Amino acid sequence: MPKPSSTSLIPVLIIISIIAGGLYFLFKPQTDIIRQSDNTPPTQQVESAHPQTPARTPQEPVNDEPSTTDTEPAQYRRAPMEVVAVDPCLESIKKMDSFFLYLDSQDYIKGYQFPNGSKEFISSMVNKALAHPPHHDSVKSAATPLKTGHHLYRTIGGQELLILAKILINEPDHLETIFENFYNWSLMAGQCPNRTYSIRPQLGQLYQYALFFLDSADGQSYINRRDSLTSLLTRYYTLKIIKEAQTHHIDRYNIDLSPHVLSLITDIESTDLLEKKTTYLKTLYSMRDE
Repeated sequence: MPKPSSTSLIPVLIIISIIAGGLYFLFKPQTDIIRQSDNTPPTQQVESAHPQTPARTPQEPVNDEPSTTDTEPAQYRRAPMEVVAVDPCLESIKKMDSFFLYLDSQDYIKGYQFPNGSKEFISSMVNKALAHPPHHDSVKSAATPLKTGHHLYRTIGGQELLILAKILINEPDHLETIFENFYNWSLMAGQCPNRTYSIRPQLGQLYQYALFFLDSADGQSYINRRDSLTSLLTRYYTLKIIKEAQTHHIDRYNIDLSPHVLSLITDIESTDLLEKKTTYLKTLYSMRDE
């Protein structure tokens, strides 16, 4: 139904004003009457008048200019605030599962015909590695190389490592997100006792592998054989894991991260491969300045 114009309302308002002259209380029409079609209750202002001398109230001009609230959709004015609690554990798990579902949709992964999908395959591989972390040869010196004898090949298996390498090669656009999601879950898993997941790393296990990549000939050789993007990300998260271990006082070898941090800063500053370059450098600058 079209909205009545202010001109068509004038005779009605005049009649109401004449009748109101004989009452003790005067009802003054407000601009909200014009907005009754918006389901907004009209606001009536009651004005007290002396019973012996009732006075006619002159008709007030209709204000056709919309108020600030009228310009907003009704649902925004009336909808109550709804606070939704976010479960960080569940959110992290969703991100992990989203990655595995994405992998299962890729043709190069379908070719492997994993019986239970990529999630079970990669989880089995990771859990194998976590169950058999490399051990430092000497507690006296962090400079002593790890006697790994191609640790990853012996622990995980050559075929499995080739599949992992293929994933890294085929997913350069998602690699930063993959590293970030796995790292965040590794820190959070121990704080999520009510959330079961196929991969539940412990900081002590990750610390042993961080030492392996940072301080062993085999670890360094593995990093150097990777593409530049994978190498930079592996070095970055290796430093973050060892820093986390130091924060929790489980860095029993007292690793001096300074030369590694400075070296990585130089390499990241000179590359354009990283979308989150600013974030990485901010973290590394903080580690350097401590």
